[in-house]
Amino acid sequence: MSQKDMEEELFNMCKLKEEDEMITVGLLLHELKSMGIRRDDPRLEPIFQELKSIRRISNSGSEGMAISIENIQLNLNQFKQVISSSIMLISKTFRGHLIIPEFKEFCSEISQIYLRCKEHSHGSPANNIPQLARVDPTKWAVSLCTVDGQRFSLGDFTEKFTMQSTSKPFTYALSV
Repeated sequence: MSQKDMEEELFNMCKLKEEDEMITVGLLLHELKSMGIRRDDPRLEPIFQELKSIRRISNSGSEGMAISIENIQLNLNQFKQVISSSIMLISKTFRGHLIIPEFKEFCSEISQIYLRCKEHSHGSPANNIPQLARVDPTKWAVSLCTVDGQRFSLGDFTEKFTMQSTSKPFTYALSV
């Protein structure tokens, strides 16, 4: 498939209705997020730079109404310009060619496992290491990232924690 055909196919996938001549950026971002590609993914930075430039131009022409990135409307040519630097990532994502194609279902299963495991509150933090003794035992989280950069986090994942023995699998993987 040529790049032109790929761009047009992706544009059509982002339309709300087949006859639409414009797409809304929010739909593109929502679809990427639903497949695990977050807005802060560094591979999307060039897209956001283009969108910020378009927003700056749009906002300069609007009177008092600032347009958010999600509400930017793009025609086919603007869409091609915006996605050009990340077309392979977007194409793989929209076609379901990432390592976990059914990412929503995968996240649902991870969420179920998370909830089942969260119910277990047996035991207590180790008290032989001061950093562990101070840990709040009610904090619980799971975060994952695939080799394609699909990410999912649930629970207290923004909390800082001490690595301690959780580093052992990483050390083992590096040594093998």
